[in-house]
Amino acid sequence: MDWNKTKTIFIITFLLLDIFLIYQLLEMRNNNQLMILTEKTIEENLAADDITYVKIPEVEERGKYLSGESRLFTEEELTKLAGQDIPIVDTTIVESTLLTPYPLEEAKLDFLLSQFFKEYIIDGDKYTLWEMDEELNQIIFYQLFNDKVIYNEQNSSIIVQLNDINEIISYRQTMLNIEEYEKEEEIIPAIKALEILHNKNLLKFGSQITEIELGYYSIVPFTTPQSKVLTPTWQFVVNDQENYYVNAFEGKVIDEESLE
Repeated sequence: MDWNKTKTIFIITFLLLDIFLIYQLLEMRNNNQLMILTEKTIEENLAADDITYVKIPEVEERGKYLSGESRLFTEEELTKLAGQDIPIVDTTIVESTLLTPYPLEEAKLDFLLSQFFKEYIIDGDKYTLWEMDEELNQIIFYQLFNDKVIYNEQNSSIIVQLNDINEIISYRQTMLNIEEYEKEEEIIPAIKALEILHNKNLLKFGSQITEIELGYYSIVPFTTPQSKVLTPTWQFVVNDQENYYVNAFEGKVIDEESLE
């Protein structure tokens, strides 16, 4: 055995290994620097247009599509709702008229609405307040799934109708029975979704992003209007007025009009 020759081979082998490891280390460092640079670039581009935003929420990095079927309300459960007149016309919709108006006080609004939903509405704890329409004198609620809002879906909402003295006189309820698909997909970061809106010139100079939230949006109807596919979706509220939605899987801006 030629020891000198063997030693030389070992030295060359370890030298090549060291070179390979150094190359890998430099590649990792460059990639990390590129990621940091990209993130800074997004923030710098927004800052250049004087666009400010609230704290980015921390959410899971992966999510699932949902399938939703309109819930069928049974005559048995509807007859248990006291103090209401509910004609059974369509079992997917509860059209209720209160026998006695339910008064609301602005100072106790949250508490009184919470009590109303407990006493008068089936699974009322599965909805959240969305908006108050002063023109129509209505309060709109949307269904939740895993504490996330299902946006702008008429098949999973409650519309509470008020009279002229802020008393609840009727409501309309729909609901989805929801299941998760098994496959998980990566959720794009909120800052990336915000960049998409900016690149499409949907954010004006000086815009303030006053709310950022991850919820769900209906994107694909099945064979009937009562069947839905819901995707994780970033919602951005701009200047407390406009709402924009970005598909959190595909990174596409959701055009509400095209989905109607």
